[in-house]
Amino acid sequence: MNWDFYQCLVNDKPASISLDLDFMHLAPLADYPELFYLRIPMCQPRDDGLSSQQEFDTLAQMEDAVVEVLTATNQMLYVGRLTSDGHRDLFFYSRDTQINEAALEHCLNDFPDYAWQGGVNTDPEWEAYIQLLMPSDEQLERMKNRSVCDALVEQGDNFTTTRDIMHWAYFCTQNAADNYATFAQSSGYKLEEVAATDDTEEPFSVRVSIRGIPDYSEIDALTLPLFHAAKNEGGRYDGWECELIH
Repeated sequence: MNWDFYQCLVNDKPASISLDLDFMHLAPLADYPELFYLRIPMCQPRDDGLSSQQEFDTLAQMEDAVVEVLTATNQMLYVGRLTSDGHRDLFFYSRDTQINEAALEHCLNDFPDYAWQGGVNTDPEWEAYIQLLMPSDEQLERMKNRSVCDALVEQGDNFTTTRDIMHWAYFCTQNAADNYATFAQSSGYKLEEVAATDDTEEPFSVRVSIRGIPDYSEIDALTLPLFHAAKNEGGRYDGWECELIH
């Protein structure tokens, strides 16, 4: 399992989506064509419709209970959850439409203050996962940035010191690599290297750097312009790294 989360708008309302990213490379799974969803109206949502700290623990306990029942009893795949507009929706994929309703109701009886409703829809193409839950390319890049920042924090970086932040990108043509390098330089990045690689599909690499602090509030602004520029040239932005400073 490879769970992560991101925030976005769903139906023009703030939303928080958490999903198992492993299924991005597997969906759709032909053996699991049935979508089961469970909607839980929240009792104390925030004004923006997202979950509040007051009921964070209770919602987590409900989710754990439901996941345990449906994955163990019904052998479902739990793929993600959506929190928005005062509701939390849990999404599962199943081999068939048979639900152990008694076991589900039994586990939810421990939460009498919460109404809930569920249903089954045939979804062989996994549209709910692919079209609703999956992040866009940019959102996925933001998630990667947050993950690197998390790793730096875990190693003791305090995000107070400016340092060189290195960025890599790969391209299939020399022209694309040169165009990307030109864009990066005109945008304030220092060109470190344009080089050939041993990869026949991406035979050109570009490495650039910029001075900055790689904290949560700044790193997206330092990376997303390069991400989009590489994509516009048919290339691939391959992330960043920097020195760890305690």
